[in-house]
Amino acid sequence: MTYQPDEMVRLELLAYENPEGLHPIEKSWRDLCRKLVKHNEEMQDVAQRCIKKMSQWDREQMSKEFVPFKFPKAFTPAQPGLENQE
Repeated sequence: MTYQPDEMVRLELLAYENPEGLHPIEKSWRDLCRKLVKHNEEMQDVAQRCIKKMSQWDREQMSKEFVPFKFPKAFTPAQPGLENQE
């Protein structure tokens, strides 16, 4: 599955806390989307563990079909080093 850039931004925003003042329905949709992303990541982990247990031939066939998706995570900016401060 491929996502458009604007969809990737929305997926990344799910990694952050809900902002203040959200409508309750929007809050519940965001919470549901977080659960779905987590469930998808867990299912990918299960699939990868199963693939590792397969025979070499089956693993090669499956690796052509199964490509795990890396969901975006919260952005954490690099912290400036203390060596430049006096």
